[in-house]
Amino acid sequence: MHGRRIWGTKLPNKVKVFAWLYFKNRLSTKNNLHAKNVVDNERCERCSQATEDRHHVFFGCGGSRLIWTKIGMIHVGTLTDDESWRADTPAGLDDSLWPFIYLTILWRIWDSRNGHVFRNETFCNRSVLAKVCDDLVVWRSRLPMALQNGLRAWCDHLDTCNS
Repeated sequence: MHGRRIWGTKLPNKVKVFAWLYFKNRLSTKNNLHAKNVVDNERCERCSQATEDRHHVFFGCGGSRLIWTKIGMIHVGTLTDDESWRADTPAGLDDSLWPFIYLTILWRIWDSRNGHVFRNETFCNRSVLAKVCDDLVVWRSRLPMALQNGLRAWCDHLDTCNS
């Protein structure tokens, strides 16, 4: 079910592969790495307060949770994977673009998490949202012309939430 949705998006292949690993719970979170005896502990390196599993990285850790709150979609963290594809979006935005937006946000949260873990970069929710908007602008040509105005509205919404 997730496969058809992931591979049918107009996102770059690197994001599709990431999404596939996300929905299969195969990302290299500390929880998964600990289960394979690769790391000694499962603690989140960003907050040190919880086990770094998939849900914590994307919805539970303070910076990630703030991103969802800022864009008016905090409820996404309470949804099942199947429900997340059909999440209620803010009024006035094209909900048919939600899978494209959702996977882009998840991708940038993961990228920022990796920046913190591997490059000692500070996790910044404002930077994550700015990069999401940058990606959407670059990737808009992948979408049919009829959806590009809707994508522009999503970018405007994200920019407004980020100021």
